[in-house]
Amino acid sequence: MRKLWRFILVLLVVFITSASFAQLAFDTDYNYFSDGTFSYWVGEEDYLCNSGVYSSGQTSDWRTRDRYSCANGQLVSHGCQELVNGSWTPIVCPPGV
Repeated sequence: MRKLWRFILVLLVVFITSASFAQLAFDTDYNYFSDGTFSYWVGEEDYLCNSGVYSSGQTSDWRTRDRYSCANGQLVSHGCQELVNGSWTPIVCPPGV
């Protein structure tokens, strides 16, 4: 029984540690736009690799999300989102966005 509890404790520590490092794996940049055309920028929020946060302007119901690797600065993913019923929903980005 002691071995089982040790095993569970080790799994818990590994899970918590990996979840903490996963948050620092990406620099996530949100750019907010006035409407679904994504033509007019109104603000941004940047969640930095060093756990810092930068924001400017205002938020809205439409945003792009760019994730960059903290290891090499490369763009990992880009997408558009719309706030629907309180949840960010992925949508198809307009051409050129």
